[in-house]
Amino acid sequence: MDGGQPQLRDRMLRDAIVEVLRDTFDASGHGDGISLVDAGLIGQITVADDRVRVDLALPPKWSPFASSLATEVQRRIQALPEVTLIEITISDGRRLL
Repeated sequence: MDGGQPQLRDRMLRDAIVEVLRDTFDASGHGDGISLVDAGLIGQITVADDRVRVDLALPPKWSPFASSLATEVQRRIQALPEVTLIEITISDGRRLL
């Protein structure tokens, strides 16, 4: 088996994750939809086979929305059939899900 195949698959899955996280999300519930990617709230995305780790890079003013953002990120990524395990962390290292 070509050693590049798993890396290519992981890269393609990472790109798919970025796209599902690019859609707008209304964290406050007041109709203020933003793209988590375009707002810079998605830090590093690590893919290894069917396992995904996403680091949320939340500035302090976003702290009240950390839980709802992590839940939304997990929900969106779970919609991808290639993913079986998701870990969400906040940029300070707290593991949320």
